[in-house]
Amino acid sequence: MSRDALAVLLRLRRFAVRSAQRDLATGLRAVADAEDAQRAATTAIAREAVAAAPLIAETAMMELFCRWLPHGQAAVAATAAARDAAEQTAGQARAALAAA
Repeated sequence: MSRDALAVLLRLRRFAVRSAQRDLATGLRAVADAEDAQRAATTAIAREAVAAAPLIAETAMMELFCRWLPHGQAAVAATAAARDAAEQTAGQARAALAAA
């Protein structure tokens, strides 16, 4: 194999490694963003519960909180699913980097 062919192969390998590193960084950022979103959704439930606690005696406030709670729980579930998907993508990117 000529030296030029080796140089081309080395450049291709460096390109593959850099691409895999970028993909992993993107995946890890997506995981962090999903964790932040999940934390915010969970905090929203806690915040609403604290705000509703003094007003629980009022039936109307309890009814409003009970109507809102499934939406808050759905947001937590959705962000957990997004986090799981982001973690899976990051894991695939990590494996691709290891292979590169």
